[in-house]
Amino acid sequence: MLLKEKRLVVFFLLPSGMLYLAIIIFPVFQTLYFSLFKWKGALPQQYIGILNYIKLFSDPIFWVAIKNNIYVVIGSIITQIPLGLFMAILLTRQRRGTGIFRTICFSPMIMSEVAVGVLWCFIYNPIYGLLNELLKILGLNNFATAWLGNPNTSLFSVIGTMIWRFFGFYMILFIAAIEGIPSQLYEAAEIDGANARQQILYITLPIIKRTIKVAILLAIVGSLKYFGLIWVMTLGGPYHSSELMATYMYKKAFTEMRIGYGASIAVILFLIASIAAIFVLKFLLRKNR
Repeated sequence: MLLKEKRLVVFFLLPSGMLYLAIIIFPVFQTLYFSLFKWKGALPQQYIGILNYIKLFSDPIFWVAIKNNIYVVIGSIITQIPLGLFMAILLTRQRRGTGIFRTICFSPMIMSEVAVGVLWCFIYNPIYGLLNELLKILGLNNFATAWLGNPNTSLFSVIGTMIWRFFGFYMILFIAAIEGIPSQLYEAAEIDGANARQQILYITLPIIKRTIKVAILLAIVGSLKYFGLIWVMTLGGPYHSSELMATYMYKKAFTEMRIGYGASIAVILFLIASIAAIFVLKFLLRKNR
């Protein structure tokens, strides 16, 4: 590439590069800087080094938040991706009326998180909620409970809402991948006597394997930094039973105004998400090679 062409490329990339530095890279280092201080907003900053991190790793609620984040990650991977894949295969093999079903499955993604959270708060309501009413109709009164107010069920109730909202995203992702498979492969398989199950196992799944791995990466990173529905539905309660790292960070930084401590949580969250993403990407690259 000629020097003139290189300069032209740099000239066009410079605005987006500066924007990326301003809104992505700079805040990361600024958060790392804040985590080394004891700072309560309007009050002067007091440099304390790594003391925030020492306190953080001895904070039992922080470890509860990490455990809950792991549950959310596992729940997302073993439910949203298989359900999205199943619906994608089903809706690509059927030719009539699939448009309306795709719209219905994807519609929760269009709704705002606040609207979804409020809707499911009504569904989980212990007095007049739809879920408890259905259980009573089915004669399962013993299973009716205060889903969001019970420490044993609050986190899993929110995970259920996450599944409802996000599986449509993975469904659309897999539909795009499946529809890119040449139809000649399926026609040749039918001629060779392969049934529908064999076509899925030996044609569809191997070809979209890369898309499945990308979906796993998105599920891991997205689940680690999740905030919206938890905050709307439970605020991390009751008794921190549905606390995530993002909600705990928000509480410390903006509710208790312990900005340095909240910044240290944000740094650990960033490191965990980055390590998870790098690990999965390395796994994908190694497999592709």
